[in-house]
Amino acid sequence: MLILENVQIPVNKKTETYSSVISAWKNALMQMEGLINGVSQEAQGGDIILGLSAWHLFPDLMVVAPRPTPVRQRDPIFTHGGVLTIGLVNPNTEDRGVH
Repeated sequence: MLILENVQIPVNKKTETYSSVISAWKNALMQMEGLINGVSQEAQGGDIILGLSAWHLFPDLMVVAPRPTPVRQRDPIFTHGGVLTIGLVNPNTEDRGVH
């Protein structure tokens, strides 16, 4: 997963270990469920990236920065078409969680 290794997104902004790990785990699970069910997701934090790496799952990606690049990985788990978008930036956005 060369692309995921080059993404520089913090997992989350929590400073306490337990709450950081639980929050990252919950967000990654919710986003993964959406992807498996065919609902495209946007990576707002590194939690989903960490989850993909840990679980060895490979959904199709749309990497926006530095230029739009679709990455087809053809993982049979993601047959319904969920795409993970990475690299969208909105400087006025607070931590909005999964959407």
